[in-house]
Amino acid sequence: MSIVEETLKKYLEKHGARILSIATISGQKEILIEVRALYRYFIPSEKYSKLQEAIKFEKEKICEKGIKVIEKNGTCYIKLSISKIRELLSDDEVC
Repeated sequence: MSIVEETLKKYLEKHGARILSIATISGQKEILIEVRALYRYFIPSEKYSKLQEAIKFEKEKICEKGIKVIEKNGTCYIKLSISKIRELLSDDEVC
């Protein structure tokens, strides 16, 4: 699992249930998470000292797994399907 996925999973552990609830009620199929919201969940490594660096170098790898990185009006976002959020949340429950 990439460091970006790990960071996203930590974020979703805290906010995932609320996001899924709101997305389900509003009928959303995908959501955007501003990358800045993930900063506090990122743990620097020897390879990447900043989340933006990790995203830059792992962008292709995470995209293949259904985690898209987009830029909109100069702001970087992670775009996820609701099913991908459920998948990431269910991974936490497996021992």
